[in-house]
Amino acid sequence: MATLYPKKRIEIVIEQIRANDAIEMLENAGAKGYTILRKVSGKDNRGIRVGGPLPYIFGNVMIIAIVSDHMATKILNNAHLLFEDVAGIVAVSDMQALRSEHF
Repeated sequence: MATLYPKKRIEIVIEQIRANDAIEMLENAGAKGYTILRKVSGKDNRGIRVGGPLPYIFGNVMIIAIVSDHMATKILNNAHLLFEDVAGIVAVSDMQALRSEHF
């Protein structure tokens, strides 16, 4: 069986207009990469969110990064700054990665 390495999966759902801020935060924390899923929709305490008349600006994106515990702590210490004027969430989960050197 292959060796698996413990990592953290960070999922950030944020308005497209603030996506670059989230990416900058991840990179400043040392994240080596991320995946961006565009046109994310869903429902929260404000109702159903599917974007506005300009979905590429006001729609939501999900940014997923796999990072070490240390990087996850750095990200979480700064994540609240992303949501001072926009809606969004940050979710963190434990996971295992096949190749540790990529994260």
